[in-house]
Amino acid sequence: MAMVVVVASAHNPSILHPSFLKAEGIVPADWEVIDEGLSTPALSKCGFSSGISFRCEPQRLIVKWDSLDPEIDSAKPVDVLPVVAAAYVAALPKVKYTGVGCNPIAFKEQGEAATYLLDRFVQPGAWNSGSQRPTDAELQFRYQRAGLNMRATLSAGTVTREVTRMEGETHTTVRHGILVRANYHIDVDGAETCLAAIGRFSELMTDFSSYVEKDLFGWQ
Repeated sequence: MAMVVVVASAHNPSILHPSFLKAEGIVPADWEVIDEGLSTPALSKCGFSSGISFRCEPQRLIVKWDSLDPEIDSAKPVDVLPVVAAAYVAALPKVKYTGVGCNPIAFKEQGEAATYLLDRFVQPGAWNSGSQRPTDAELQFRYQRAGLNMRATLSAGTVTREVTRMEGETHTTVRHGILVRANYHIDVDGAETCLAAIGRFSELMTDFSSYVEKDLFGWQ
């Protein structure tokens, strides 16, 4: 899962609609709409079978690629997410864009995830033992990475996978583990610098993968 968040002083949510996105060439014309959502001056959203969804509020646009299961997904967020986010910005160049957030999310399968986080990252003490032992944990770290302010949040979470068999029966499996959510923030001052910031998405995804696989957990 990953998101591109485009901050602006005045987005116009009411124009966000599948027909607008297709007419402007922001998404391919053959993408299947699975959620027409709603279109209002305060909030608009819609989603496609490709896994891409859009949500627009007056202060921010969120373009999300929604999957955490590499076993069933051959597409990668770097292949499509920055392309459609940049196409949206390019279609509306006069909006006063002020910031871009590149927000990747990773999942590490791990039994007793909350216990793992507490034991690995929290110093033992009276605050972390006996009757004071926490039942859950959400840890946040802040870094300078890739020349940007990067925030990473770790928490216990789940990934749900639904598989429909040929007989029409749907089987659901739930995987438990650790969710790692990151935010790389880039200040921008208009469409040109906004597009340049979105253009760094692939680089930042690579940095995030290195952070998670090598620096944080060392799982490769």
